[in-house]
Amino acid sequence: MISTLTTRLTAARSAIQGLRRLSLAVHANDIEESFGITQKGGVTIYEPEIRQKGVQLFIANDGPLQLDRPGNGGMRLLGYPDQEAAMADAVRLAEGMTRKHICYNTGFSGAKLVVHCSDSVTPATVDRDALMEDCANALEALQGQVWTGCDLNT
Repeated sequence: MISTLTTRLTAARSAIQGLRRLSLAVHANDIEESFGITQKGGVTIYEPEIRQKGVQLFIANDGPLQLDRPGNGGMRLLGYPDQEAAMADAVRLAEGMTRKHICYNTGFSGAKLVVHCSDSVTPATVDRDALMEDCANALEALQGQVWTGCDLNT
């Protein structure tokens, strides 16, 4: 009885994974259309639309997007000197998160969300509710392939 249930559960999990992979393949074009995408070495940086002027969100993922090894990392909110500095920090932090996940054998790859405040917006004046909503929408569009960590300095 238990062996039959285990076999059925294993088959159901495999079917669900197959459906997720099919769904991801169908939606891969949607991701490319929804985000500005920059490649820096082995790290891919996704830049979704943010409603606030003077605020940019960079989602850095170390390696390819994948459900069986999603990216995981926290969010950093800073006023960087420029967009390139914010992107460089996102890459550095995502790679650092990969090293942490390997060390602790978590099954995740490294990722990091970096929010760059420029113009007249500062980390103290950013509309955090709108920012969190925009971040949630961007992560939802990535369909479980990137998770935020609990170390939000926001």
